[in-house]
Amino acid sequence: MKRLILLITFVCLSEFSFSQTDYRSGYVVTNANDTLFGLVDYREKAKAYKSCDYKVSKGQNTVTYKPGNIIGYGFENDKFFQSREIVIKNQPSQIVFLEVIVRGFISLYKYEGTYFIEKNNDGLQQLISETKEVFIEGEGLFKNTNQHIGTLNMLLFDCAEIRTRVQKIKLEEKSLTKLIEDYNRCKGKSSNTFKAKRPWTKAIVGLTVGLNVSQLKFDTNPGYEHLTGDFEVSKSPMVGVSFDILSPRLSERISFHGDFLYLTSKYYNYTLYNSSSSVERNYVTLELQQLKVPIGIRYIFPKREFTPYFNAGISSTIHLSSNSKWVQEVESNSVVNTNENEALTIKNKQFGLWGGCGVLKSINNKLNAFLELRYEQTDGVVPFSVDSQELSSKISNFQILIGIRTK
Repeated sequence: MKRLILLITFVCLSEFSFSQTDYRSGYVVTNANDTLFGLVDYREKAKAYKSCDYKVSKGQNTVTYKPGNIIGYGFENDKFFQSREIVIKNQPSQIVFLEVIVRGFISLYKYEGTYFIEKNNDGLQQLISETKEVFIEGEGLFKNTNQHIGTLNMLLFDCAEIRTRVQKIKLEEKSLTKLIEDYNRCKGKSSNTFKAKRPWTKAIVGLTVGLNVSQLKFDTNPGYEHLTGDFEVSKSPMVGVSFDILSPRLSERISFHGDFLYLTSKYYNYTLYNSSSSVERNYVTLELQQLKVPIGIRYIFPKREFTPYFNAGISSTIHLSSNSKWVQEVESNSVVNTNENEALTIKNKQFGLWGGCGVLKSINNKLNAFLELRYEQTDGVVPFSVDSQELSSKISNFQILIGIRTK
């Protein structure tokens, strides 16, 4: 197992070090208005607005363009960035690569988390909504200024069918994109939405099997001596399904991830106490039939032969069934008395935190295989009411997961 852990860790680290570039079919529009086709580094973070890395073909030298060096750059059936001078409120003007969301009679642009609108090439206007503190009867409240609604009202007022929507519009890409598309359509003008072929929402599902290696520990005080010491490590197979929900239009690398994992864990402990008059032996067995539901955020690095990813979040473990058994033997004067009791009352759920990293490997154009290492720590099996009576526990789980998932 140690070799497997080292192997996966090595693959994740090595792939991470080489996963900072993601060249895809794209183009550069020069200041002479010539279009150069080739490979362009695909980025989702702030660097996309600051520079463009281009090369004619794989293996060729990379040319880096700054805003102003070219008219713009883009990708086939995907994003396009245009070199523009912008002014963000309370900041000096700057020349950046501005992402063109919709181009038409009214155009929509984005710079990091800031949106701009332009009507008939009359100049960019920033869409602003600030959070400010206002005082009502001496009580401070935070409210959004919604200045963007006034800007949109002024520019889009000549289309009656969208006026009501403008009053409720939020500063988010999906609703703004739909609004501008509908305005251009209302005015009989054509428009181009560059990422139109990318869906707003996509679901990925998978099948998972794995191994859960679990350690149960109690923090005890007098009265719970039978639970002291180290319980034997529980090794249990797991089976389940996974899902990811993402928005490729906004980001193909960040998703909401979750699993439903079924397993049974069995913990065993033996303690021995000697005194001058007797010997006490305790045999404790705890068995849990569990449904684990970890949820969190997953980040996938640019595609490689082995594509690394990492994820983290919170977990809930539902006890479908549970039992605890405590056999106590007390030997005195060669006489053994045996008592059998419940070791403790086990609560119905566990809550915890988890994190992991893994790699994806393409099988075909529809499926990926994956291998993942994951660590989870929960608040154990002791009910809250018992916890206040000087007994607490925690469970640490190390998991190895393999499986297949859709692309």
